[in-house]
Amino acid sequence: MIQYQKGLFSRNAPHIFAVTEMAYAFSQSSEKDQCIVISGHSGSGKTEAAKAIILYLSRLYQRQEGPGKKQPYDVLPILESFGNAKTILNDNSSRFGKFLHVHLRHGLMVGTSISHYLLEECRVVFQSPGERSFHVFYEFLAGLPTEQKEKLYLQESETCFYLNQASKWMTSEM
Repeated sequence: MIQYQKGLFSRNAPHIFAVTEMAYAFSQSSEKDQCIVISGHSGSGKTEAAKAIILYLSRLYQRQEGPGKKQPYDVLPILESFGNAKTILNDNSSRFGKFLHVHLRHGLMVGTSISHYLLEECRVVFQSPGERSFHVFYEFLAGLPTEQKEKLYLQESETCFYLNQASKWMTSEM
């Protein structure tokens, strides 16, 4: 990351850190908002590129917040579990478009926010063969102790109607 900071990227191979540094530098010199558009096919690395951008900015341009504060990079997997799911092509596929806004103040990263759009809502009630619903449902059930599940009248994900649609379709086709 240090190799790309403050214009040193011209001596290095092309990298997402170079793009991030150029956008950051321009935003600081012109005081205008910058936008990095990441696009590609399923499994092409869009989410990983976004993580690299946040990692770069949080490591080089973030205030030290003290113990117990979560870095924006550390929070991304939690936010993504609400919109990522297992698909035939990818075990951790983003099933939504997202706008990730990085908040800067006086040249320092002070936070991030994500706006979801185009969420694949039908995935909640129906999954194609070999696919699953959003990760958050499975993580929620896996993380609850048995007594808490009983208190909330919840069962394991395998017995939840909306979480096992793909397995029913798979067995009916075989």
